[in-house]
Amino acid sequence: MGTINNVCIVGAAGSIGRRHHRCLDVILPDADIILCDVVDGFINVNDVCKSKFDLVVVCTPSSKHIDVASKFINSDSFFIEKPLDSNIEVIRDNLDFFENKKTMVSCNLMFSKHMKIVEKNLPNCLFASVKCHTFLPMWRADYKNLYSSSFLLGGGIFNDAIHDIHYVYQILGIPKNIFVVRRRLADYTIDTDDYSMIIFDYGNKIINIELSYLCREKQRTCDMTFGNGRRMVVDFASGLSDNSMCTVSDIDETYAQQWKYFLSTDSPINSYSYSLKMLDNLANCLSVDRGNL
Repeated sequence: MGTINNVCIVGAAGSIGRRHHRCLDVILPDADIILCDVVDGFINVNDVCKSKFDLVVVCTPSSKHIDVASKFINSDSFFIEKPLDSNIEVIRDNLDFFENKKTMVSCNLMFSKHMKIVEKNLPNCLFASVKCHTFLPMWRADYKNLYSSSFLLGGGIFNDAIHDIHYVYQILGIPKNIFVVRRRLADYTIDTDDYSMIIFDYGNKIINIELSYLCREKQRTCDMTFGNGRRMVVDFASGLSDNSMCTVSDIDETYAQQWKYFLSTDSPINSYSYSLKMLDNLANCLSVDRGNL
């Protein structure tokens, strides 16, 4: 990728927008970074979206990702927070716009030091249990006002923890069969799933992916069992206190390494088309049980 002279971060006031801003301030110290958001003190995206930026970073609620990104008609490089969008039809409808643009959907978990062990061993296991459990009320005092709690904003644990679905898909490829259960089991969200179970059936191995907002004792693990009976557990949250929402022990480094990777490649992983293919496979799976959602 060429020299980055100007960057636009949309959703810059949110926690993830601030994190990306801090990373880019260090990695691109000479770049002009424009900060957009709907709150006071930030630029309105409609005032700058027709300009040509070397890089556009989209950190809005999930339901607005593609709507916002597609406003930047003169820009050719995009970094979009996960998931690509909460509306699969909107993603499909905008494929042509992004087809010739460098686009990557956030997948910082792939850049954790723990992932090296998973990448080496997951292909050789017979079955694995991938878990990501957190407790939504610990995220913020007004947690029901978070996008995570709102269906209209694209929230829900399935979208929030899609990193864990993605890394299995990235390492092992397209499953033969996919089964999905999404439920709202408690009252912590307004109307989004607080529990999801995804089963990837590869024929010669089964991967169970369990995600929730429901556990005070947080967990982010990949528990693998092999043909000789050996078991290996990779703990992404090892050493972290339960008193924060963070579930990756080297979280800051994952974001830094992800940015260094994205800025150094012309063909990033988790591109627009790749992410669409994964979401299409999940949307067309054999069984989707949305329960009371």
